[in-house]
Amino acid sequence: MIFGAWNYPLQLTMIPLVGAIAAGCCAVIKPSELVPCSTSVIVRYFREFMDSECYRILQGGPDIAMKLMEQRWDHVFFTGSTEVGKKVAAKAAGNLISTTLELGGKSPTIVDDTANVDVAARRICWGKFLNAGQVCIAPDYVVVHKSKKQDFITSVKKYILEFYGEDPSQSADYSRLVNSRNYERVKRLLESGGRVIFGGETDEETRYISPTLLDGVFFNSEIMKSQNEIFGPIMPILEYEDFPALLDTLRRREKPLVTYFFSTNKQNIELVERELSSGTLSVNDTIQFVCIPQLPFGGVGFSGQGGYLVLVSTVCLYTPAPVLRGRLQRSGWVSCLVSTVCLYTPAPVLRGRLQRSGWVSCLVLQFV
Repeated sequence: MIFGAWNYPLQLTMIPLVGAIAAGCCAVIKPSELVPCSTSVIVRYFREFMDSECYRILQGGPDIAMKLMEQRWDHVFFTGSTEVGKKVAAKAAGNLISTTLELGGKSPTIVDDTANVDVAARRICWGKFLNAGQVCIAPDYVVVHKSKKQDFITSVKKYILEFYGEDPSQSADYSRLVNSRNYERVKRLLESGGRVIFGGETDEETRYISPTLLDGVFFNSEIMKSQNEIFGPIMPILEYEDFPALLDTLRRREKPLVTYFFSTNKQNIELVERELSSGTLSVNDTIQFVCIPQLPFGGVGFSGQGGYLVLVSTVCLYTPAPVLRGRLQRSGWVSCLVSTVCLYTPAPVLRGRLQRSGWVSCLVLQFV
């Protein structure tokens, strides 16, 4: 059973389906009801090209989703909020159904005093305001070393203008909030505290909120109290001086889907790898790790469980069953033993190079 999401309705519905097909499974998908235009396209081509004996598509809202969860599925993929994810997990537990939950959480972005601030600002700006911030792996907030904060703010402003122009509402590259409910939610966050130092423009009719920078934000500020991601084009910018103290603060918060860290200090990078737990650690870049199909994509704890993308989706749906064949002889038996080890959850680490010309990555699968 695959529950799609509204922010990337095609990708987040079809990638688990591809994994299911590759694993030899039948599947039912339920696209999000919040994006009817995209869903109508998925339904049209799904029914035209997919074998209805093996693959079905259903439409509906939360009531249909909960009824579907009363069935005895072999596995459930769910992408969405932590609150709904808990309900899906509770329903699945009643029938001992395994789940892959891709949820969210507030993914922190740290810029230390050794980072190339201009490059960091460009990459964070792109990752944050992509799809108007409606990306589960978007940098949720940025914590910058006090000595680099003003330079960082100046650079982010520069790149907002470069990416979206003087009036982002006229940019073909800038999105709108998906519906009125999410527009009102993000607007309330914008008005909840902090000082707007860039942007802040809104338009209810078109559900437009401009790329916005907030200063004067602290970990106890209203916008930071909730463990849910902002999921909108608001970038709170915090500052720090004591790096170990910052890591201690982050460690006390719920585990996010991603931790982003910009630094050229090898010791600090290794410290973040060791001290912070998240679905993925991305060093010196944002978003790019999800473009690598061989890497698992998923959260840990509050941000989800399990992982997917094409290869990993196939592996998590394929359950090897050991077969022991013995010989009917009194002298004894000969067996072929196959064991599967499933004790550790690898967290991918993407390391990029702080150069404007591009990025080079070294992938490390670290057991956490």
